[in-house]
Amino acid sequence: MRSLTENWSKLFVLGLLCVVISLIEKLFPPVLLYVRLGLANIVFLVMLPFFRLRFLSIVLLLKILIPALILGSFGSLAFILSAISSLGSFIVMFFFLALIKGFSRISVSMLASIVNISLQIIVVSIYLDVNGMFLFKVLYIPAVIAGSITGLLSELTVKKLENIGFYDNKK
Repeated sequence: MRSLTENWSKLFVLGLLCVVISLIEKLFPPVLLYVRLGLANIVFLVMLPFFRLRFLSIVLLLKILIPALILGSFGSLAFILSAISSLGSFIVMFFFLALIKGFSRISVSMLASIVNISLQIIVVSIYLDVNGMFLFKVLYIPAVIAGSITGLLSELTVKKLENIGFYDNKK
């Protein structure tokens, strides 16, 4: 069993990595409207099967709050979209990787990406009082592609981490 200090150290490193990746990704314009690769989700896809929910929830809060505070977007529509879609994606990833198990990171990432973009479209539709149904048709394929890339990168990351013994004595 890992020590509490070791758990918190790994949480801090992975949380910081998630924040840095999120900030870097926000420096580049989205591929199509709000579709980004979601590279910060690699951290969750890598961590989910091996860390407890309370640790992961802290990382999620860091991922949502710190970039918003640094970029000055706290409370904006972009922040609301990020918070709601990140939470939705996290719930999907947690459900399929930590609770049900047996799903590949690629398929879970694709599903999380679809949930992410769906929640963003719903929020924008409500916020702007428009019918966003046309956006579903336009954004689903890029979301699935982005989810596939993120899932593949997470699979490769897990293999590298397994090789260096990162997951030894899990939980």
